[in-house]
Amino acid sequence: MKGVLNDIKEWFLETAKVFRREFGMVFRDAGVMLFFFALPLAYPIVYAAIYNPEVTREMPVASITAGPPKAVSLCGMPTRHRR
Repeated sequence: MKGVLNDIKEWFLETAKVFRREFGMVFRDAGVMLFFFALPLAYPIVYAAIYNPEVTREMPVASITAGPPKAVSLCGMPTRHRR
């Protein structure tokens, strides 16, 4: 049992060393830092600036029915009339 617990402890220690080394490598690489921090902040701003003029703000809407008008719920399903 002690051998198994020792192996588990050793595995966790080795995993922690790998994580620490990889995070150190990530934060030393300028390209990775750009992708992780700058681009996720810049992309929505640039996307909104480019496509903002194309947003439809006012659109006339017409409803056409064949036959007598029916009550329709928001999901498009006919509703039952209450009496």
